Amino acid sequence: MAADFALVDPVGWELDLHSVYSAYMGHFQLHNIAWYDRSWASLFISFDTFLSFGWPAVIVTDARTGRPHIVTRLTSVGAFVKMVKTRFGEVLPPLNNILMVQPYETSQRHLRTISDAGSYKKIFSTLPAAALAARRTRVRQGDISAIRKLWHARESLWLALSFDLSERTGNINAWGYSVLRAPLLEASGAWPPNPADNYRKGYYVVQEALERRSIQTSPRDFVWAEANVVSKSKLPDIVGAIISSLAGPESESQPNPLIIVTHGEIGALAELKIKLPNNTFIVDVGVLEKNMYAAGMRGNNASRSNSSTLSLTAILRSLDADLSARGAPYGVAGNDALATLLALQMLMGDAPATIPTPARPRFQQTLSSPNFQQLLHPGMPAAQVSSRNSLTPPVPGSGPFRGAALQNGPPSPRRNQPFSQLQPAAASASTSQLNYFGASHGTGTNGRSTPSGATPKPQAATLGRSGGRAKEQRRASVGATDQVVDAMGQLRT
Repeated sequence: MAADFALVDPVGWELDLHSVYSAYMGHFQLHNIAWYDRSWASLFISFDTFLSFGWPAVIVTDARTGRPHIVTRLTSVGAFVKMVKTRFGEVLPPLNNILMVQPYETSQRHLRTISDAGSYKKIFSTLPAAALAARRTRVRQGDISAIRKLWHARESLWLALSFDLSERTGNINAWGYSVLRAPLLEASGAWPPNPADNYRKGYYVVQEALERRSIQTSPRDFVWAEANVVSKSKLPDIVGAIISSLAGPESESQPNPLIIVTHGEIGALAELKIKLPNNTFIVDVGVLEKNMYAAGMRGNNASRSNSSTLSLTAILRSLDADLSARGAPYGVAGNDALATLLALQMLMGDAPATIPTPARPRFQQTLSSPNFQQLLHPGMPAAQVSSRNSLTPPVPGSGPFRGAALQNGPPSPRRNQPFSQLQPAAASASTSQLNYFGASHGTGTNGRSTPSGATPKPQAATLGRSGGRAKEQRRASVGATDQVVDAMGQLRT
């Protein structure tokens, strides 16, 4: 083997080196050629003597089968034929039965020159490591067939990870995980797995994040098990212990039984100073689903590009397994980890008998819910409460909309009546507005509110009536805003 070091592009390196020798021997046998009586017979007595020519070779894996090969080029075979013709005066026949390899690798490969059996054996011993490295790359890039082989073998431990990171600092606020132990479930006959019963689940919230209020969710939002609040210094030990309990030893030739499942990158492990074994596979559910869609396995959507990656929520909705609708809100690391593992299971064709539903679901409240309207209008019938769900809480001074009462009340007297008729219309509008918001005061002729049963005071002047009416409208609008704020406070409580 040459001592110098060189890198070459794998394109064109397609002929399995051992297959070249085997193809010649097969050709001699098929055409009944007495090669052993020829002058060049010494080159074919053994594979060792065949290698004495000095074959340039590289190691690649076949993109179709994933198997590793020591390959050479067609030009090297031509140089071998030319050497036989020059030295022995005979022309070797062309071959059409050499094993052709389609290199999976695209990066440059280490060029070696093989001239004896010892150098060939040394390179041959590195083939398992090359195959494992290529397999890891294929799985990381979402190769459908490679991931399916791992899944259907049912020999691996699948660990889904999800982190809640601070948008401002990038610090870890929470960590969630979910585990599927395929060998155990296969042996116990629990296949396909039921996520609620057969997944191991966990959720750890950093105590300092809760104290700083830098986390947007509550520990109660993890609906599949009990959440744990731990200090930031303990989180690396917890994550490392869980990974260590599932991972096997490092190896250059054998895959690790642990397989990491994510949706997106998991750079947070580096922040925790946790290093995965070098023979661990990583499956990105988003990349896998994208490749399946590009291959036509996920239906056809004219509005979607083949290069687009769906969010975890969109993937589960496309699989009719929206967990948020069942009370498991997204954005919680523990819930997202279980959702990621469930998405992988369903993409692999092993959908559970029923989509899991948490025992203690949590649903998000919105301002347009009947509960909010009921708090705002406690005396209103339920049918009218439902009809007002689309109303927006009144905001003072925001254009013509100054509360639901003004929106649903009589038309504006300024637009539809002469100036001389504004007084009674304005008084009527003020009365309906105050009654709508549940005011317990009467209204005088000048638009000012007076206690019930009291005698209204007479008008002072037209200008005074206009100023009083404007003040009353502002006062009603402010009162409506106060009731909205009180209702929102009751909802939060």
